[in-house]
Amino acid sequence: MKLTKHTLKIADTGFYSSLVNDYVRRDEKIKPFITDFPSTNSLQKAMEEKQFSQEKRKVLVEVLKRQYAQLRVSTLVQQNIESLLEEKTFTICTAHQPSIFTGCLYFIYKIVHAIKLSQECKALFPSKHFVPVFFIGSEDNDVEEIGTFNLYGTKYQWESNQQGSCGEMDTASLLPMLEEIKQYFNTTIEDEQELLAIFQSAYQSNRNLTDATRYLVNELMGRFGIVCIDGNEAQLKSLYKDVLKDELLHQQSFKIVSKTIEQLSLHYHGQAKPRELNLFHKKYNLYRERIELVDGKYKVINKNIEFSAQEILAELDQHPEHFSPNVILRPMYQETILPNIAFIGGGGELAYWMQLKDLFKHYSIQFPILFLRNSLMFIDEKTSIQIEKLGLTLEQLFMPTHEIHHLLLAQNNVIQQLETFEKNIVQQFNEMVQLSATVSVPLEESVKAHRQKNLNIVNRIHEKFASHIKRKEVDIYSNVASIKDNLFPNHSLQERHDNVISLYKLYGKNLFDILLENEEGFGEEFIVMM
Repeated sequence: MKLTKHTLKIADTGFYSSLVNDYVRRDEKIKPFITDFPSTNSLQKAMEEKQFSQEKRKVLVEVLKRQYAQLRVSTLVQQNIESLLEEKTFTICTAHQPSIFTGCLYFIYKIVHAIKLSQECKALFPSKHFVPVFFIGSEDNDVEEIGTFNLYGTKYQWESNQQGSCGEMDTASLLPMLEEIKQYFNTTIEDEQELLAIFQSAYQSNRNLTDATRYLVNELMGRFGIVCIDGNEAQLKSLYKDVLKDELLHQQSFKIVSKTIEQLSLHYHGQAKPRELNLFHKKYNLYRERIELVDGKYKVINKNIEFSAQEILAELDQHPEHFSPNVILRPMYQETILPNIAFIGGGGELAYWMQLKDLFKHYSIQFPILFLRNSLMFIDEKTSIQIEKLGLTLEQLFMPTHEIHHLLLAQNNVIQQLETFEKNIVQQFNEMVQLSATVSVPLEESVKAHRQKNLNIVNRIHEKFASHIKRKEVDIYSNVASIKDNLFPNHSLQERHDNVISLYKLYGKNLFDILLENEEGFGEEFIVMM
């Protein structure tokens, strides 16, 4: 099946917040909370202003080489890692938790967007080099979110009693789930056999979820040069120790971000609320718990652990890997360890990044250019034929089901004839009312009353026509419901619900080439492939 690309305005889909719609429109209200909107000029300026020392580059490359040591990597990935030693190299970053089996489709879409934007930047600035980077949010401990995905109407949930950061969890307990989803793979088809083998190797041969996720991304999209980085490293966190120390001693993030949220809330809802102390304490594969300052002591919540100020600073100095930033401090950490100029995120991510600009400024850390990630919908051949038969436009597909029903009913020939009769009836009654007014006021009032009674009867007749037509053409209306359920599972966007396996079975390994060809680095429209 040959796919054709169509685009819709983000605002016309009805699935995005007012903040996202205003961002795409480049509304003036957004400007105080960002560096600049995406453009060639804003990226040029970001490169000119980016401060990233050679020392940091050496640490970054050393860590990446260690993280990739056990993987078979493409020449392009090798070149991209080595290029990070050069001052002319910058990164284009996106981030996500290490979701099992890649989670929802947008996990894939945002990575491809980073690759595409890197390619477009290379064309725009040929003297520079751009590395697409996937920052694995390995320290997240929301196992319910990370351990869930949907496939063909079935919700799969990782049952694990492991504690601590999800990225450090052993993947052995995912093997029973892998056995369950084997039923969806036709192993006589080479591409499907290959994808199943990739999942098997990822979860059988890797010691934790972060390693498995890096393996998956590398196998699926490594040929395009995507570089994965896990920030859960002592060497990298040492580069961020000054901010971590200041957070422990002075808790500036709470004051600064709270003020920004107050300003932002004049126009939009806040996305992430800061705590008075925005750090976790963690031990490998054991726990990741919030730190709270209580009566001069640093207490680790849910653990019988506490530090004095002197003790916790010594802990930070000796073991920076034991400290984990939350959503408020993680973006600054990411920008500290990467020569980054652009960050690609979904609507929710952009919303909480916009809360942080003044915090970046306080710590003299450059705030990247924010890009709204590409959103896509795939419509298979069978569904495309159904849509064509119904005569629906792409814009109409995004309407609520009941509105589409009304639309189809209004296009019915019988209903259109009936409405012509109704207009004539209304016109005749209006003429009778006008005529009665020439006789007397009481007669005019009487005719008006009869007009209303008869119009009520006409409305009831219209409803009966509509009801009988719906029963007669039940297949058409059930098709609408079926199409909507297929394209908008659980009344959400396909990309926020479905898993990559369903698309891979339709398009094979070419899926990633299709995505790369059709996604747009600077694109700000909703993409429909059908």
